[in-house]
Amino acid sequence: MLIALDVDGTLISPSGQIPTTTLSVLTRVKAQGHILTIVTGRGLPRLREALGVAGIQLFGATTLVAVEQGTRLITLDGKREFHHEGLDAARISQFLSSLPIPNVEFVAYHPLRTPLWSRVWTPNVSKVEELRLRMCNADVINSSPVELTAMAARDEPSMIVVRSSSPTVSSKIGGTWHTGLNSTLVASTETKSQALQRLCSLAGVPLDLTVVAGDDEADASMLRIVPPRRRIVVGSGLRLVDVAEPSCWCISTADDLASVIEFAMG
Repeated sequence: MLIALDVDGTLISPSGQIPTTTLSVLTRVKAQGHILTIVTGRGLPRLREALGVAGIQLFGATTLVAVEQGTRLITLDGKREFHHEGLDAARISQFLSSLPIPNVEFVAYHPLRTPLWSRVWTPNVSKVEELRLRMCNADVINSSPVELTAMAARDEPSMIVVRSSSPTVSSKIGGTWHTGLNSTLVASTETKSQALQRLCSLAGVPLDLTVVAGDDEADASMLRIVPPRRRIVVGSGLRLVDVAEPSCWCISTADDLASVIEFAMG
């Protein structure tokens, strides 16, 4: 079987760690020959940071994972990339030109054509924040929106993230766009489900033998394509009525994940 896990709120508990009980169960599951993978909105460096040494050892450096909302399939060590779905130039231009610049703190994206994990444009960011971003291996750009648009089109990012001082920032551009202080445009509205299907195909595992765990609307598309008995819906994901069917495994927090994984596999 294949076990595909979201990270924040699902694999990682509210304390910011993988619970020891989850590590124990997943170690046992992997030893039995089952395949573990991750489908997350995080970029690869931030995923590795979240997993820590224990998590990276558990999944393995050569494990294929889906990052950046599932738009990039890459090994956990970053050495082999199997798929990348970039935003096209027209959507990037339309999206960035629609931003209310006075309220934007920074715009970050994950480029295809650079080893850096992200480029960040900072119209209003403080020097302290800029230093923090540079420490996180971000290429901080002090340029105009027009220049950023040209750079983004060239780099073909799979996602663009905006942090704003206004809680009402929104966009009608295609992709996943959440109104709020932190907003994201990704290459497709169904990227996590598409990523899961690619992972299953590469692993040779059918969807009906795939367990998926997720906690919010970003995970809904991949939860829907597996049988209800293979779905683990965490916390806030319980609001997803069409996903959390009676035969699903519904848990309160990531701390409870260990208690249901093997039942969902049965």
